[in-house]
Amino acid sequence: MFHGKAITQSVFSRFMVSPFQRDLFNDKRVGKFQEDPATRLEEGDVIAIDDTLVSHDHAKKMPFLYRLFDHCSKTYAYAMNLVVIHAVKASGLQYPLFYAIWNQHHGDAL
Repeated sequence: MFHGKAITQSVFSRFMVSPFQRDLFNDKRVGKFQEDPATRLEEGDVIAIDDTLVSHDHAKKMPFLYRLFDHCSKTYAYAMNLVVIHAVKASGLQYPLFYAIWNQHHGDAL
């Protein structure tokens, strides 16, 4: 996909927070999953939500990091809050349907 080029953290960070039509992209991507019989959601499949804090204690100035409370460790951490909705097929196949990075300043997801 990147033709053997290394992707730096700063490039990845800019990609993750750059504005683009995420909703349209996600809708088209999920539509493609529903066209394929192997990934199409059917009776007996499950939709699961995962709310993960990805801690970055040494990078406090990145634009998507916030001081957030980690309910698992009962401590605060500088972290990115990644919210992912997964499809879990009865066959055992799992794949992400939608994702968002929570944005503290806007009270919503990027």
